[in-house]
Amino acid sequence: MGTESRRTDDLLDVARVLLLLQGCILVATTIESVAWGAVFGASGTALLSAASAVTILVARIRLRPDRGWPRRLIFVVEYVTVSVFVIGIVLSLVLAHALPPLLALITQLLLPIAVITLLRRTRRAPRTPLASSHVTALEVAS
Repeated sequence: MGTESRRTDDLLDVARVLLLLQGCILVATTIESVAWGAVFGASGTALLSAASAVTILVARIRLRPDRGWPRRLIFVVEYVTVSVFVIGIVLSLVLAHALPPLLALITQLLLPIAVITLLRRTRRAPRTPLASSHVTALEVAS
């Protein structure tokens, strides 16, 4: 048919999948935080986790190359996630002299960094128009 997908669309698709994964992890974290908050009386973590999950999932749905506000929302949530995790690592090293588990490193550090990197690449990627059959037919005819 003569159509080609753009590189930005492919990167955005990968970013959407990673954001869906991260949103699901945040929903599970929210449920866990609500359960622990009911037992120990703390609700701040559940509220922050729920707000992050809703923001990530809504911004994921609205994520397109021509829209800027979902990208900015995702950047804010990802930077807050990485910042909170770095503070947690420092506290863990100072107080317990140990690193957090590997799964926490993957979900709270590597996953947000991968999403940030993909979204930055989609902004810098060259935008090539899709090839249509009419343009190809005109080029062949001339």
